[in-house]
Amino acid sequence: MIKKTCAVSGKEFEVTSDDVAFYEKIGVPIPTLCPKERQRRRFSWRNERTLYRKNCDLCKKSTIAIYDENAPFPVYCRECWRGDTWEAKTFGQEFDFSRPFFEQFSELLQKVPKLAVINDYSENSEFTHLAAHNRNCFLVTGSARCEDTLFVYRSFDVKDSIDCAFLLKGELCYQCLECEHLYECAYCVRCKNSRNLYVCYDCQNCKNCFGCTNLRNKEFYWGNKPLDPDEFFERLKKVQCSWKEFSALKKSGISRATKCIQCENCAGDNIEKSKNCSPCFDLSECEECRYCTAGTMNEHCFDVDFFDRSKWCWNGSSHELVNNCICCATVWYSNDIFYSENCSSSHDLFGCIGMIHAEYCILNKQYSKTEYFQLRDKIIEHMKKTDEWGKSFPIEMSPFAYNETAAQAYHPLSEKEAIARGYRWKKMKKKDCKPVTITAIPSDIQDVHNSITKEILACKTCKKNYQIQNQELKFYKKMNLPIPLHCVDCRHRERMTLRNSRTLYTRTCDKCSIEIQTTFAPDRPEKVYCEKCYLSSVE
Repeated sequence: MIKKTCAVSGKEFEVTSDDVAFYEKIGVPIPTLCPKERQRRRFSWRNERTLYRKNCDLCKKSTIAIYDENAPFPVYCRECWRGDTWEAKTFGQEFDFSRPFFEQFSELLQKVPKLAVINDYSENSEFTHLAAHNRNCFLVTGSARCEDTLFVYRSFDVKDSIDCAFLLKGELCYQCLECEHLYECAYCVRCKNSRNLYVCYDCQNCKNCFGCTNLRNKEFYWGNKPLDPDEFFERLKKVQCSWKEFSALKKSGISRATKCIQCENCAGDNIEKSKNCSPCFDLSECEECRYCTAGTMNEHCFDVDFFDRSKWCWNGSSHELVNNCICCATVWYSNDIFYSENCSSSHDLFGCIGMIHAEYCILNKQYSKTEYFQLRDKIIEHMKKTDEWGKSFPIEMSPFAYNETAAQAYHPLSEKEAIARGYRWKKMKKKDCKPVTITAIPSDIQDVHNSITKEILACKTCKKNYQIQNQELKFYKKMNLPIPLHCVDCRHRERMTLRNSRTLYTRTCDKCSIEIQTTFAPDRPEKVYCEKCYLSSVE
């Protein structure tokens, strides 16, 4: 075990012997940043939910993009970027050994056209990003196979739902988080295989429950107590669900220390069918992974996020079917890629941007196979001397402002804190704050007129304008839910705060007092049980 001090936070972190073995195998030095700061750097290159409308710099048609109108580089719509009217290799440049690598990569970053959004095989779902196979969706991000759905994040196979995150196979769901197989549910967290649940936590195989926790195979329960069906529905007509009710509810229930299902030697949270993964979060069917989040079917990956079916990757994000990838951002179906961004279906690239079906290229310049490996090895030695090798792209080089990225969602900073660190910050424009056209909204959704879709509302929290979509209004009336008084972004942030931080703490089980590791900090008020006590206590 080696103890290191983070070069940014100043906090001490540990490097295990297994970590060292991995670093030696792939040929990178021991990190100088703690896991949190390493992830912050990676996340600062991933804009998930900040979308703009601008014109494609090639065909001039209006498109949705993750870059605003002031982007210093060309931005192409999906059709143009993947078309045959331009070639990324035309921007190739020679490597200059008298200058740092990152400086040269930054120059290339300002020249190569960027893909406006990642949105594939979708229908009537223009305003979506990091998405695929969706139909009639709006502001759906990091999600796939959704239909008639709005404002969901990292959700899959969801239909006719709004304001959900980490939802798998749900229909008619509202404000559901970390749930699976739900029908007609609202304000639920970690519920599974259930229908008609309202403000519930950790309930499974249940029907018609309100304000319940830790139930199994129950129907018509109110506050964890059985209730006559007629009285249940009468009560339901008179209440309005909210996250405030949920916060109090969670404190009264039992929380599992960590959710690791069918796992062997894993530490973290929301891990399923995995082996030797720690500390990791939101993983499924992974093996031998460390410091990773949001991935499926990966092996031997360290410090990688939002990745699927990849092996032997280090310090990257947004990977799919990638093998042997070091310090990259957004790479698909590729092998042996180093320090590259937005490349696919390629192999043996170093410092490349926007390459498709390419091989043996450095800074987008084509080389022969022999030339490539000779030059690549020389550049790696050069980067070791400049103290760049093994470090991910600096946040200051990111094409996004800090508050446009996933870094702000998972590692939030104030504007003052971000600027003090040297990060860019995107300020709200005055045009985003127009005078509201309606101030009094009926609390009963059935009293709300259809004309509200033409009104301008102002968020109660951030004051930013928002409007109610026609599809949204129909959903609220169908589900008998009130019009939200906060904008989409503030509702998303509120949901995300309900998730525990990706930090493991040591505390004791609140039932048997055994020492446990959990994402619940020791000073949290919830009752946290070890795995054995939890399984024996849920009804």
